[in-house]
Amino acid sequence: MLAISLSSLLLLAPAPPEGEPPTLRTVSFVAEAGKGRLLKDLQPTDVAVLENGTAREIVRLERDERPLAVLVLIDTSEQQGSGLRLNLSEALLAFVAALPDGARYALWKTSDRPTRLLDFTDDRDEAKEPLKRLFPQGGNTFLDGLAEGAQAVLKQEGARSALVAVTGTAAEFSSRSRERAVEEALHKADVIHVLQIDEGQADLGARSDYEWAINQVTSRSGGRREYTLTSMAARKPLLAIADELASGWRLTYVSDPALKRPRVEVQLARPEARARVSPPKEER
Repeated sequence: MLAISLSSLLLLAPAPPEGEPPTLRTVSFVAEAGKGRLLKDLQPTDVAVLENGTAREIVRLERDERPLAVLVLIDTSEQQGSGLRLNLSEALLAFVAALPDGARYALWKTSDRPTRLLDFTDDRDEAKEPLKRLFPQGGNTFLDGLAEGAQAVLKQEGARSALVAVTGTAAEFSSRSRERAVEEALHKADVIHVLQIDEGQADLGARSDYEWAINQVTSRSGGRREYTLTSMAARKPLLAIADELASGWRLTYVSDPALKRPRVEVQLARPEARARVSPPKEER
C-alpha cells in the first residue's frame, strides 16, 4: 500500500516551467527500519521526496561515497573520572578503526577549553597515543567545542563533514550561549552525532541545557543521538555511529527555486522504515 502511495506522489510532482533549467537540490539521509537497523539496499522505487509538503521529481539516488572528514569531540572533564582512560579511550579506538575506508579524522578534547589532540589524518594507528594520554580535568566546554569543532571540520575541502561528540553532563564553562553554539555548529557541519554519557551527576539546569543542545544539533542535522548511563557501554553506540557514517544516501531532486530553506521529507516504501534527512544543498 505504501509503495502505491509513493507512486501516486511521484505522478503529482510538478514539472519545471518549459525552457527553464531545473533547480536541483541534494539531500543526504540515512534509512533505518525497526530498532535502528540501517537499510543499505534501497532502490529509487522505494523513495519519494516531499518539499514543503509537495512531491518532487527524483533525479538520482545513490550511496553517499564522498570523501569523509570526521572531527571527534571528547569530553575530558573531571566528571569522566577513571572511565575516561579505562573505558572511553578503548571505545574511541574501536570507533576510529570502524570508520569508512579513506576517511580522515581528528581528535579534540573539551575540558576547560576545546583543544586539538590530533589533526586530520587517515592513519588509524595515530589515534592510539593521544587517546592513551587522556586525563580527566576541569569542567566541560561542550558548547564551544561544537561550534569550533564544526568550523575545523568545515575547512576540510571537498569532503562531507561530520562532527561526533562524546559528552557527559559536567558543569558547562563555554563562552557561547547554547543558542549561539548550536546555530554556529549547524551552519558549518553537514551532520552531527552525539553520544551522551549521563551518570546522574548533573544538576537540573545543566541537564536541561545539554538535552536542548544535543536534541537541536542531532535532529536538525539528521544526526544520530545515542545515550548511555556509563562509559563502560560506550563501544556499541559509537560503532553504530561509525556504521551510519558508512551507510548514508544522497538523493537529488528537482526543487522549487523560489524556496530558500525548504523543509524536506524523504518517505520510504519499506515496513517500519524512516529516513533522517540532513538539510538540502542547492546544485544549480
